[in-house]
Amino acid sequence: MKGADPSGTHPVVLSVRSRLSLQHRTQTVTAMPKCPKCNKEVYFAERVTSLGKDWHRPCLKCEKCGKTLTSGGHAEHEGKPYCNHPCYAAMFGPKGLLPAPSAPLPAPTCLRPLPVLA
Repeated sequence: MKGADPSGTHPVVLSVRSRLSLQHRTQTVTAMPKCPKCNKEVYFAERVTSLGKDWHRPCLKCEKCGKTLTSGGHAEHEGKPYCNHPCYAAMFGPKGLLPAPSAPLPAPTCLRPLPVLA
């Protein structure tokens, strides 16, 4: 066949395939997610998804104590991860409902004495 190379393929076809392959590789590289903590690219092997974003495993840490967290095993406040206990509960949980552990419980004031049954 005239114009064919020794392998039997047409140079035009090779050129189109090469360009498509290059475009695919370029798109794949530019689509790499960035870690919200360190802002570096997150590769598949080191990725953990949490809070709707892809993180490096070592970057997903509690904002208060620095403990490494697992996907889904933590709480979130304003887009930042926190361990459930004690950090999230201490910082954002209900306050003022219980006395300090060493303080005595106050005497109930709203209870009536129970009637004595004969």
